[in-house]
Amino acid sequence: MQLDIETRQTGLRRMRRGCRVASGLILSGSFLLSLVACGLFREEVIIPRQPTVAEQFAFADSLYREFANPIHQRDEAERATKARAAFEQVIKLFPGERSYAGRSRLGLAMIEMKMGRPKKALRGLEDLIEEYPDDETIQIYAQSEAGGLYDDLGKHRKAKEYYWKVWQRFGQHPNGEFQRLARLAYIKYQKVWTQ
Repeated sequence: MQLDIETRQTGLRRMRRGCRVASGLILSGSFLLSLVACGLFREEVIIPRQPTVAEQFAFADSLYREFANPIHQRDEAERATKARAAFEQVIKLFPGERSYAGRSRLGLAMIEMKMGRPKKALRGLEDLIEEYPDDETIQIYAQSEAGGLYDDLGKHRKAKEYYWKVWQRFGQHPNGEFQRLARLAYIKYQKVWTQ
C-alpha cells in the first residue's frame, strides 16, 4: 500500500515537471489526469449547423478571420481547431456545392500555412489550382499564396512561376481586388531572385 502512494506521488511530480508520463502512472486514473494536464485529451469541437451553405461558409470564414487576427495570439491552436472543423463541416454538409467546398479547402490550406506547416499547405493549394482551373477566386488566392510559400522555402523559380501566372491572368481583370493582388504578385515577381 505504501508503494502505491509513493508511486502516485512520484507520478504527480513528473506530471508537474513537463507532463512526462511514466509507466507507473497508470495507477488509479493518474494516466488520464496526465493526459488532461498535457492537453492531449480535448473536447470535441461542435460547430452549429446553419440553414444554407452561404451561412455555413460565412460562419467558418468568421472563425478563420478570428484565428488569423494578429490581435488574438492566445489560444491559437484552439482557434485553428475550431476554424478547421468549421471548414470541414461546410464540405461535409454541402458536398454538392463545389465552389464553397473549394473555398473551404482554401481556408484549410491557409490554416496549415499560418500554423507553420508550409508543405502541407502547398499540397492543398496545388490540389486546388489543379482541380478548380475555372474558379478565379480560388486561382488567384491559391497561386499567390503558393508563390509566397515557395519563396519562403527558398524555391524561388517556382515562386516566380506562380507570381507570373497571377500577373498574366489577373493583371487586367475587371475585379479591382484581383487587379490589386495581381500587382502585388508582379512586385513580388520582380523582387524574387532565382538561383
